[in-house]
Amino acid sequence: MVTKTEQKRAHTFVCNYCDYKSSRKNNFERHLLTLRHHNYSKGDELVTSKGASHICQNCNKIYQSRNGLWKHEKNCIIKKQNEEQINKLTEIVVSQQEQLSEFHNTITTIMTNNEKRDEIFMELAKKPSMNNSMNMINSNNKNYHIYLNTHCANAIDFPDFLNNLNITMDDLFYSKDNGYTKAITNIFQKNLSILDKTERPIYCSDKKRMNFYVKDGKWKKDNENKKILEGIWKVTHKQIKYMNEWRKANPNWRENEEKDLEFLNIVRNIMGGASDEEQCKNKAKIIKELALNNDIKELFSEE
Repeated sequence: MVTKTEQKRAHTFVCNYCDYKSSRKNNFERHLLTLRHHNYSKGDELVTSKGASHICQNCNKIYQSRNGLWKHEKNCIIKKQNEEQINKLTEIVVSQQEQLSEFHNTITTIMTNNEKRDEIFMELAKKPSMNNSMNMINSNNKNYHIYLNTHCANAIDFPDFLNNLNITMDDLFYSKDNGYTKAITNIFQKNLSILDKTERPIYCSDKKRMNFYVKDGKWKKDNENKKILEGIWKVTHKQIKYMNEWRKANPNWRENEEKDLEFLNIVRNIMGGASDEEQCKNKAKIIKELALNNDIKELFSEE
């Protein structure tokens, strides 16, 4: 509770919420407008002087008349700050929804391109010069499929791997310092390296073509990289959600220029890109890195 002492000689204004004292009324009223006071006193009953009963619900400043309060609320600084925070959070939510829509569009585009690629392969396969190459590729794929289902049958399912994957504050700082592509790749590889090689849920069978096998109940070829792309999106979304933990750890970040800049740098580097083209390029780079770091031939070399 904020009180004015009864001692007439001192005329001291006291804020018990913030442990603040002042003998000057204008300084005391300025204190009531600060975000610090607002955070401490929000929601509690406030009394500062005899007869005062009209209180601004945003900054807790007190007025003797309802008309005075009404005029103040139209230009209340704290109210405007709250509205700005709500608007920024709304922008972040809208951005996430737009990214989700863009992600689905990307998947559709990839599927369409792969259908066209398959048509070209079918035409080429009709030529005698291609038959031997196609037979060799099909034979290798069959061998990989059999090997994985035999020797890596106990590998964790990819959806379970993604669900169990935990983002840390270090991951956010890594994103800030190294950018989106390296950060997502690092999160994947860090969590894959914890597992034994026979327990990992993804392997690349062709680094040049970036073909993956993914464990989801059984080992299956992810021809369109659909599951890999879904995994990249889920890890991205986990990082975005974890920003709530950063805010909790830095409650006064808006008042601190250094923390405010840190927030902006982290958000910029966890969103995946400012345009559709940039996002597609970033995801392609991540897939390439995952292919290089999860070569199925590593399994054969250890036998």
